[in-house]
Amino acid sequence: MNPRDGLRIHYRHWRQGLLACLPPALRRVADPRTTPWLLEVIDAHQLRVAQEFDEERTSHGTLILDDGKLKGNANQKPLRSANAVLILRLPAEKVLRKRTTLPAAAAENLHQVIGFEMDRLTPFNAGQVYYDCRVADVDEGSGEIAVDLVAVPRNRLDPLLHNLARGNLRIAGVDCEGGWEEMNLLPLGQRPKRGGLALLVNLLLWGGILALLATALAIPLWQKRQLAIELEARANQSQAEVQTVTRLRDEIAETREMLNRIPQRREQLPTAIDTLNKLTALLPDDTWIQQLELREGKLELRGLSRQATALIQTLESQPEFHDVAFRSPVLQAGGEERFHLAAEWLPQESNLMSSGE
Repeated sequence: MNPRDGLRIHYRHWRQGLLACLPPALRRVADPRTTPWLLEVIDAHQLRVAQEFDEERTSHGTLILDDGKLKGNANQKPLRSANAVLILRLPAEKVLRKRTTLPAAAAENLHQVIGFEMDRLTPFNAGQVYYDCRVADVDEGSGEIAVDLVAVPRNRLDPLLHNLARGNLRIAGVDCEGGWEEMNLLPLGQRPKRGGLALLVNLLLWGGILALLATALAIPLWQKRQLAIELEARANQSQAEVQTVTRLRDEIAETREMLNRIPQRREQLPTAIDTLNKLTALLPDDTWIQQLELREGKLELRGLSRQATALIQTLESQPEFHDVAFRSPVLQAGGEERFHLAAEWLPQESNLMSSGE
């Protein structure tokens, strides 16, 4: 698990423990998120209003959206309060859920990495959806993490958010049924700032807590810090030169190994002429290649064909091509199909020799 995620979890548990010590009325003021108002989507024009506090749920009727006007039997006044936290909850069947695996290093900037991978994981790009993600599991052995992704198309959610905004309801977050704690599909820029009273109470509470902690920990921490500084200075003095020598030795070894691999790798990789000759003989006459990329045995083809799906079987029938797959969905272009294929191109030595002759 990312150390920052672990710290965030410990902080949340510690904070919840402190808030639990406060009376319910003060707890609601200090953190309105403990009593959020849930606007549960029934359909495109109807919302169910509820509130949860200490795992208890209270129903407050329904709201009806009528061209920017809010109707229904729910009391709208508390929903427009400056300190009210409104959470729009979508039905589970209205969102796209997906679990994928990524390298553990992706946890450092998980939201950004998922944005880059959105068009691979879903039929949309990052600009077309509202989404949130989390690390669901960590595999220490493989160095990979399991990531949960929830997304909803913007064109499906924006009209609903627009009607709520016209009704003077500020949505602080969007989640879905069965989602995880603190899920929020809204981007940071669209989330309202917290009310002044709640912020003031929080500042006073946390300021007092931090002052007490500082008083209790200052003296022993200062003593330990002074000792650590002295020990670190001694260690750094003796290790600096060793680290420099070790780093230079490793760099020399890596450079030598890389230089030794270059001639061998160059002989193994196919040339562009080999690739063109092979594809010209292999592809059917109703297929046109508009763009070809060949980099270190990685082949990508973009073009048009009357039967694009048959190209995968055609390429895989040859022993030189491996892992043939579409990089993007096949699109109709008149009577033809626009495709983007990728494959491993590892020609046999005998093929290369014959093409060279």
